[in-house]
Amino acid sequence: MRDNEKYNSIDYSKYKPGTKVRHVKFGEGTILVVLGQGASMVADITFKSVGIKRLAVKFAPMEII
Repeated sequence: MRDNEKYNSIDYSKYKPGTKVRHVKFGEGTILVVLGQGASMVADITFKSVGIKRLAVKFAPMEII
């Protein structure tokens, strides 16, 4: 799968404040704020292990849980 195909296959509508996610490195967290849309979306997420991180959704290795 090419990079463009990977980014286009992300369902950005699932990333909303209050949504629980699991990140490969940071573990479980909760989305606090979502900024932007589609491939330019970034999310502020609070993780139990490291606090708040701002991540680009298209690059961050995370899943909705």
